[in-house]
Amino acid sequence: MLTELWAPLVELGLPEDEKNFPWTKARLVDADFSTIYYPLPNRSPAIRQEEACDCADRIDNRATRGHERFTIGPRRPRRVGDPLGLHLISCSARQLTEADKAFNEKLEQEYKEYTDGFLQDPVSQWLIYHLMDREALRENRKTDDFQTYNDHLAGSAWVNFWNGKWEWEGEVLLLPDGSPHVPSDQRLEVFDAEYPKRIEEYSRMCYYATQRLRYLEQRYTRDDRFRLPRWQSHSTTALGGR
Repeated sequence: MLTELWAPLVELGLPEDEKNFPWTKARLVDADFSTIYYPLPNRSPAIRQEEACDCADRIDNRATRGHERFTIGPRRPRRVGDPLGLHLISCSARQLTEADKAFNEKLEQEYKEYTDGFLQDPVSQWLIYHLMDREALRENRKTDDFQTYNDHLAGSAWVNFWNGKWEWEGEVLLLPDGSPHVPSDQRLEVFDAEYPKRIEEYSRMCYYATQRLRYLEQRYTRDDRFRLPRWQSHSTTALGGR
């Protein structure tokens, strides 16, 4: 239930191969961070994106009319850094530079570190204390421990730039050496003033996570029909035992 890199797996084969195991195993998507089957994507607004444009559709190298020949045709002017004329002179779209790519790599590393910390501290504690009292979990009773670790998960999520959809929206400050810095310490300083404005969002996050955990606990631990195949068990770690 608590995972780092995970992707759904399927077995591929033909009906007539039913007795001819093992079938081919394949991941449906690239492996990524997740927990209780919630993906944890990087949605940082600081990611430097390559801008799209419609220059390829507008450029016409066969244009012969005077105006078009010199604007979208073969004699159109080239902008700096575009000797092949792949863009119109008026196009503002830019490809990522090597500096942009390096920045994105550093930002991706920050995201991975924040994800690892999020999983190992508030998420793991939340899972442990919910699975320690499985009777209350199955009966959908909110205990004092459940509320304590709901609050811990929600508050930690906000401080560390996780939204109520389990998406990381880390803001980034550039340090003097050019490296990215995520100012979660500053979020902690304004926690009492800012977090209550989004408490409903994080309350829903905890509620739906609890309902999902209830379902997973009942299906994967009490009903053999819903147990994960043995070959798939390496991709998850069930905290609190099965």
